[in-house]
Amino acid sequence: MKRIAVVGATGTVGSAVATAFEARGDEVVRLSRSSHPSIDLSDEDTIETCLAALAPLDAIVCAAGDARFGPLPSSPDSVFELGLTGKLMGQVRLTRLGLRHLVPGGAIVLTSGLLAYRFGQGTAPVSMVNAAVETFVRAAALDLDGHRLLAVSPPMLQETAVKMGRRVGPWAAPASLVAEAYLAAVDGSDSGEICFVEGHAPSRDARPLPATGHLFLRARDARAAAARLTAVGVREIAIRDGFAVLELRGGTHIVVRDAPDAAVIEAPFDLMYDDLDATWSRFQEQGFDVTEIATGRIHRSFYATAPEGFRMQVLDSHVGDRIV
Repeated sequence: MKRIAVVGATGTVGSAVATAFEARGDEVVRLSRSSHPSIDLSDEDTIETCLAALAPLDAIVCAAGDARFGPLPSSPDSVFELGLTGKLMGQVRLTRLGLRHLVPGGAIVLTSGLLAYRFGQGTAPVSMVNAAVETFVRAAALDLDGHRLLAVSPPMLQETAVKMGRRVGPWAAPASLVAEAYLAAVDGSDSGEICFVEGHAPSRDARPLPATGHLFLRARDARAAAARLTAVGVREIAIRDGFAVLELRGGTHIVVRDAPDAAVIEAPFDLMYDDLDATWSRFQEQGFDVTEIATGRIHRSFYATAPEGFRMQVLDSHVGDRIV
């Protein structure tokens, strides 16, 4: 059985978290501005007095901290300052003072929010603070010896969506499910991590949704052509007599088929490489007949003709700084 202080226990998340810990037999102290003892995250004295009276604690969970939405053009400094002094500095203050009241190996679990990853109009004040809380957790955990610091990043609550008159979609989670993330954070061994609610972790994949599926190439000898292309960095998937499948970055497949009586065939696609000069040398070393590198309006490029009877243009990469 753990002894756990839940700050913000009168709120939807805090109440669900406290109930979840109690349901499994933990000793839970529900704290808020109106509890006895009371706690106010803006007041160091109440934090210190409250936690000293409860120590030693196995964990302190914070589901409190004010922040407000507002569109940037019409939001005064006070809208941003509310989140900075409330949700951010309130939790920083609780962490700094709470460490001394934990048992060895004890944990402090803060609250950020998925708006650190998913943005919309009017979310800037809240998104900013959520991201700052998470950065604080990652950095501050490096300073801790013998204690753990984490944050839970909840999505929109189903209960909150209902109160706002919004449709409850798959983007919302019930408070009971959100509470499970706090239990996992307290029970685990990690520190400096951000914990997400099951099914509601932000996507780390920032690539465009579609990709080119297949490109087709004809050559006098598909097997030999495939071997030559793999020598210049294309990945082998399958090579058979008269047929081969190769793979490019991003998963695009080149399907190579035999055309034994063909003259030189222009490939219906080109290839891009990050280092064109090194690539030119590599193509030449692998038996391609290469032209000199030419500088165009957008690209530098050269043409490479293979002994297997196909010719293709090779260009320097022009992708931006985003993941593709």
